[in-house]
Amino acid sequence: MKDRLIRRGLLGSLGYLATFGTLASAAESTPENKENPPQGPVKIVADQMEYNQNTGDFHASGRVRIVRDGDRLRTEVVFGNGNDGDIVFPEEVRMVRPLTVMQFGTGTYNFNSQTGEFENVSGMLKSRYFVSEHADIYPDRTELRNASIAEDESLMSEGRRPIFRIDAPSVTIIPNEKMTLNRPALYL
Repeated sequence: MKDRLIRRGLLGSLGYLATFGTLASAAESTPENKENPPQGPVKIVADQMEYNQNTGDFHASGRVRIVRDGDRLRTEVVFGNGNDGDIVFPEEVRMVRPLTVMQFGTGTYNFNSQTGEFENVSGMLKSRYFVSEHADIYPDRTELRNASIAEDESLMSEGRRPIFRIDAPSVTIIPNEKMTLNRPALYL
């Protein structure tokens, strides 16, 4: 069975590239994705990676970069399954989407359904900075729980107070459109 496990450790700027074309084809067959057509293949570049061709399980470490169309993720460790699309981020991850940059503590994401859950979120949407305890990612939106939003990056800095801050128990971010706050409270 070990001969079916591919191991590759590379040095310096070289990386291991894996492309999971099966993720896109699996997403095509699910009825809930008919409105959101599947994106291109998922590409994972890492300093070290293990991949099991039989099960689709993989583990990547080092400088890990995950790219799919407009979404780019960076982390140090990731594992998951290329067949079902599940990816687990046990350490901090940075996600860059069009007009949005987010940092997460830990979380999970499924590239087939384009959904995920992350803890300890901070980021920027256009010119607005936000922090949140939890984020739920969907194909068309991101929902934040117990979020704070400000016009400057003071939310991200220890000891600095923003000019104003808006707190809300829930915030919905629709990329390229709007940010909706549920029961917001303004602090000056």
